[in-house]
Amino acid sequence: MALPAKYRSPVFRKVMNMAVLGTRADGAAITDKAVEVMADEAEQGYDVGAIQRHRGGRPPNGSAASSVESVRLDPELKRELLLRAAEEHISVSEAIR
Repeated sequence: MALPAKYRSPVFRKVMNMAVLGTRADGAAITDKAVEVMADEAEQGYDVGAIQRHRGGRPPNGSAASSVESVRLDPELKRELLLRAAEEHISVSEAIR
């Protein structure tokens, strides 16, 4: 019985001759050489600001974090608020602001 083509490829044979420690997210093999390269890079240090993820979200209003406040509305006022927001094509929150 012959081996499937993927097991006969030169790339597969090359990887199989090295110690494969796992795979990266993109499927590439992690070899001893790759670990050495990553270790050398880590020993040189990283710029945390450059690699840190910046999350999206609402930009701040003013210089400090805003607080969220809730309001109580009687049914008539709530209805008027909804109508005004619909007429002006704005959100209820925007109408309250």
